[in-house]
Amino acid sequence: MFYGFIENLLKNKMGLNPDSIGSSTIAKAIGRRIVETGSENIHKYYENLINTEQEMMALIEEVVVPETWFFRDKKPFLYLQDYVAKTWLPNNAGSNNVLRVLSIPCSRGEEPYSVAMLLTDLTLAPSSVCIDAIDISSESLTMAKRGRYGKNSFRGNDLSYRERYFSKNENDYMLANEIRQLVNFTQGNVLDETGFPVTGLYDVIFCRNLLIYFDKEDQYRVIKRLHNHLKDNGILFVGHAEASQIFDGLFEPVRHRGTFAYRKGSGKASGNDNKSGPNSPIAAKPNNQLTLITAPKEIANKPKKPRKSERRRAATNSTNKIPSGNENEEILLNIERLADRGMLQEAGKLAEAYLAEHNKSAKAYYFLGLVREASADHDGAVELFRKAVYLNADYPEALVHLSLHADRHGDKKLAERYRERAKRAELRRRK
Repeated sequence: MFYGFIENLLKNKMGLNPDSIGSSTIAKAIGRRIVETGSENIHKYYENLINTEQEMMALIEEVVVPETWFFRDKKPFLYLQDYVAKTWLPNNAGSNNVLRVLSIPCSRGEEPYSVAMLLTDLTLAPSSVCIDAIDISSESLTMAKRGRYGKNSFRGNDLSYRERYFSKNENDYMLANEIRQLVNFTQGNVLDETGFPVTGLYDVIFCRNLLIYFDKEDQYRVIKRLHNHLKDNGILFVGHAEASQIFDGLFEPVRHRGTFAYRKGSGKASGNDNKSGPNSPIAAKPNNQLTLITAPKEIANKPKKPRKSERRRAATNSTNKIPSGNENEEILLNIERLADRGMLQEAGKLAEAYLAEHNKSAKAYYFLGLVREASADHDGAVELFRKAVYLNADYPEALVHLSLHADRHGDKKLAERYRERAKRAELRRRK
């Protein structure tokens, strides 16, 4: 059950669609964190996760560890070079205009630094260049600011840029200060409604291999946001697996093979409803971009989803009768077991049946909220968590989930109030 809950926490926090990388990859990352934190089991780790913002960020670091290198997929950079030399520079000759570029996610800095080296080769003055780089990972940003890279960051046959802009330092390479100073690194989440650290408009945005981790609704939100931060006729670069996720009317494809570049359009959706909007049938297939981590056996061998016949039998056995008295706690445990096996519909039915006779059970409302949340019924989950807190004001787990939902909807003050209440409730519980 807790694996599904943690997947949903990641969805709420960073927009990660578990199907994009697979539950097994997430389970392996969880297994690594269980070992690192010394947690006794998945239950204890879950309690630690929902009560500690630092651990949530540590888990995000484990789940999304991108593999990248300088001038990765070189054709987009060749097109950028051509665009700047033949379009941007002639149109801005004699002006004080600044070429603004955004790289999101920037990972360890290879992409924005590649842009910086390219623009330096074009002899653009530092005062005419602004490169902003954003990533959700604080660890990746720390590495990016350091500017030190191993051999794995340099691939391909043409490494002349390494000779020009890096100095050899024992087993790694140090990037020149003149390039590092061109990039501004900031931590941020593109799905954050109020705290996204971007202002103004950009001439060029690199957003490659990010959309593949989101569901269709969040993909649409991101594309709209990037559209709003591009200048008229600005250029958006995406990954090769994301071309089908650029919605009609917002962008016009650049006819340049292998670039996967799009020019900002009018922003008016086309009449082709089969290809545009958040409900379109978008294929979001991940490429090999995540570092996989080996999990302990008890984590990796999590129960498989039961067959339909097993699910029918479990549903029949679980919902026909609601025991009473000392069996109440066993019913709640049974709800948890069903959800843990992926039988969310059956777990939800049993929880609803239980609440029909025990409508003042904060724990039952909380469990049903978890089931609703795992089923992507976020509004229903919030209502149930609120009921749990109404019945038990000192319910830290429910308060934490409410804080995550408030955070996702951009209400930072409400999220902080819920977090503070959760902390106080947890302290009182331990006394």
